[in-house]
Parts: sequence; C-alpha cells; structure tokens
Amino acid sequence: MKENIIVDCGWGKLLFGETFSNIKKTITELKKERKIERNILFYPLEPQLIMTSNAADFFLNPAYIYKLDIEKFSNRRVLRTTFIIRKADTEFDIEELNKVYIKMKMLPLRKNWFAKKHESITVYVVEDKKTKEIYGGLMLLDHVSAFKDDKKSTSIWSVVVSSIAPYTGMGKALMKYAIQESKKKKRERIFLSVVATNIPAQRLYEQLGFVKTPILMVKNKTPINEELFVSREIVNKFSSKTKGIIKEALKKGIQVRQINDDIYELSLGGQMINCDGSLSEKTSAIMQEICQNQKYFLKMLDRLNVHYPISEFHIQQTKIESFLAEHKKVVLKTMRKNITSNDIIDNKTLHKQFSRIRQCSNEVLIQESKEGTIYRVLVMKYKVISVVETQPPIIMGNGKLTVAQLIKKLSRRKQSASDGVNKIPMDSKTKAFVLKQGYSFESILEKGEELQVRKKSSYYTGGTMKDVSSTFPENLKKIAIKIAKYLNISVMSLEIIVPDIANPEEYFVLEASEKPNLQYYTGQNVYKKFIDLLF
Repeated sequence: MKENIIVDCGWGKLLFGETFSNIKKTITELKKERKIERNILFYPLEPQLIMTSNAADFFLNPAYIYKLDIEKFSNRRVLRTTFIIRKADTEFDIEELNKVYIKMKMLPLRKNWFAKKHESITVYVVEDKKTKEIYGGLMLLDHVSAFKDDKKSTSIWSVVVSSIAPYTGMGKALMKYAIQESKKKKRERIFLSVVATNIPAQRLYEQLGFVKTPILMVKNKTPINEELFVSREIVNKFSSKTKGIIKEALKKGIQVRQINDDIYELSLGGQMINCDGSLSEKTSAIMQEICQNQKYFLKMLDRLNVHYPISEFHIQQTKIESFLAEHKKVVLKTMRKNITSNDIIDNKTLHKQFSRIRQCSNEVLIQESKEGTIYRVLVMKYKVISVVETQPPIIMGNGKLTVAQLIKKLSRRKQSASDGVNKIPMDSKTKAFVLKQGYSFESILEKGEELQVRKKSSYYTGGTMKDVSSTFPENLKKIAIKIAKYLNISVMSLEIIVPDIANPEEYFVLEASEKPNLQYYTGQNVYKKFIDLLF
C-alpha cells in the first residue's frame, strides 16, 4: 500500500487517513485547502489525537460512513426508456453537471480539473434520453488505483440529482450503476458518506444493503464548512426566504443579530447593516413606495417608455364592464401590491371581485390579462444577476402510480429542496385542472406521459423556477437595468410577461419588487452576491 495518498477531487482534496502514519504530516496536508474548496480526511487512524491538538482548526464531519459488501449485492436489470447513465466524457458534461451541483447547493467541480483528474476517478452522469439534459451524477473513486488498497475498495462521492428531474428513481439507478461498475473491477467493498440529517438518502442506501460504520471524517473550520459546525439555531429562527442570506453571512464570518422575524442586523469589522429579508437599509423609503404603489409604478413606466398591460384605476364599478368587454380577460389588483384576482372573463365575477378588492383599497386597478411566459429578472448594483422562467408543475407517468400519488411524490421532492415552501396543494384547483384535461386523481398515466397539474406557475403551489439567464434577450435585461437605475435601487426584481420569447420586442412589465425572494434564483450564487454587495 502506498503512503500519504491525496487525491484531487475537483471540489477539494481527499486524504486517505489509513495511508498516513505521521500525524504532523496529516495535519499539514489537511490545512492546505484552496479557497472555496473543501478538503476531507477520510478514515483517520488516530482522530482523537488530531482533534485534541487542533480543535480550533478542525471538526468531525457530522455524517455517517456507509459500507456495502459488493459480493452480497444482487441487482435485477431494469430497462430504462427515459434516461441513461454514462461516463462523463467532456468538459461540457462537467459544466452541465456543475449546474446541478450549484442548484442543489453543493460544491461544483473546479474548472479544467476534469482533463487532469486522477486515474482513480470516474465521473458518471444521468442524462435524459429525449432532451440530452443532465440531471445528476456522482464520482466513483477506485482505492486500488489510488493507493493499491489491499482491501479492494471503492468509494462514492458527490452524489446529486436535481430537484427538477422529470423522472423518479434517478438516484437509486445511479447508485446501482456505481456498484455494478465496482463489481466489474472485482472490488469487494464500497464506501459512501451521507449527512446525518439526510434521512431519505440513508433509507435508500440501507435499502441497497449499505450498513453504517464507525469510520470518521475530519474537515477544516473554514467559512465554506461553517454551516456544518456552527449551530443551526440562529438560521432556523428565520423564514425560508431569509435563511439562505443568513447562512451565507455566517459562512463569511459576519455576525447576525435577529431583531424581529426576518428583520436582522449584520455586522463585520465595525460596519453594521439592517435588513428585512433581501431589503436593506440602502434602499430608500421613497423608492420602496414607488415599487409598492401601483399608480406610482405605472407612471414611472410611462416616463421610461416601458410597456405594461393596458390599465385603469377605478373607485366605482360603473365603467368596468366596458373595459372587460373591450379586453375580454382582465385581472383586478389593489392599489398596493398585496391582493390580485384570478383571470376574469364575465361580469358577475368582475363585480364580485371588485367589491372584495375595493374593501382593501381606495382604488382598484383593472388590467388587461396577457398570455405568455412570466420571467423574473433579478438586478443587483445595476447588473442582471439571474433570470428565471416560471413553469407550472408537471408530473410524468410510470404506468403504475395514480395521478394523486405522482403529485404527492413530486411535491415531497420539491418541499425537501425548498425548506417546505415549494409544494403542490391537493386542493380543488388542482383537482379541477386535472379534470379539465380529461383525467382524475385516480387516473394512471402511461409510462413517459406528462400532465400539467396546476394552471399557474406560482412557486408556492409547486411551480418550477428554471434559470434562463444565459438565453434571456438583452433588450429585456436592459429594461430591468433602466428601471433599477431610475429608482436608484441596488437590489430589485422585475416581473415581465412575454407572449413569444422569439419576439422579445413584445413584452409587458407586471411589477417590480424592492424585496425579491432570492429563493427563486437558483444556480447563480445570488446569496453570495447579495452579501458581497452589502460588505
């Protein structure tokens, strides 16, 4: 067996503790950690001695190490028609896999690492057969190739499956594939680690035959690891909209003091900033009022020559029927952005909704309802940071589960990835929309058959926020920047509806938010950019 073995895994270095006999050497090598990467000491032979002398620098990773005796594993071959698992062959494969890692808040693989990776590492990806989109992957490390391991082991690292993956069973299929590949190489056992709080993953591994071991891992106390060794108590005091900001602040060593609910104080090196979610004290009250007041906001859009749906403000109901007759479909909104009706197409509903909304507002905004795709554009410091397309929840049949079961399964996955916020309600609206398409909750979809289960694409009713930052038209990005500059606002989101993205000159601005929900914008490190803007 070779000594002092370190393998560069792209997200950091993996030190095989069983190959190190000198504690000083182990400590020195573990501390050689690149910025924004994560070194791991796996299977340290004397962890108590390492920790005793370096408690301020290291911590024991709060994870379980699982082991599988490969000989005991039996796998019934399953013919997959929707996705394939294959080796990552190119830098493009790694770039696409990195998008999934970032979306799932995992460390991506370093740029240009793949071409020079250690021979002991193989990266596998799971790919949609139809669209060729990569939805997950893992890294398989061969210990025999790495250090001539006489125990003939392999280990699995960086397992990921996207929360928006259209098919179920991808994670399990990935695991089985890695085990089979290890078996082909005549390896005898396989290891993997899983965070102690990830119960669903633990159940999956145990189902496959993995068992817990007493093996430990040691990591550096660095900002990137802070959420693993800092108490989650303060983070959990905040709502899901703000938790990501608080976590990022703690990672950077910024002190956080909760004032009330989502209002908090950040302090670093004598500098203090108060915030309410993503709204900081850097945003003036005047600009906040323009964003919140529909009349002020539409007047601003007029000055900037920016398109928005045809709109009128009414105190009485006398002229609203003619507006509906002219535009066929409308929505009603309060003067301040807090209540909006569904689409209205008949006079009875129009008057009923007007009365309801008028109780909460001095004036009622009646607005032409536009068809198209809704985009949310996040602007920070007059730069477009991220653009997401809102998509309604869609289930895919497997020929076995009912529509209701598929909805619940997809909803569980969405809740798990969003701190419980992104979920599909099993309510009358979902049921009615499913029935409208000729199905019921008891229907069984054919394998591969897709079904949209909600009419609208709200994040809070199971909608998906798909990152389209790289393909979003430049003219629409410029409009968002123009509005942010006019408002002199450092953080803002803009909601735009586009009937046909191939014709971006036809667009309609719906609203701006001075306090955007950063949860929507996955894949662009928005929490980091928000904290960097403040400090």
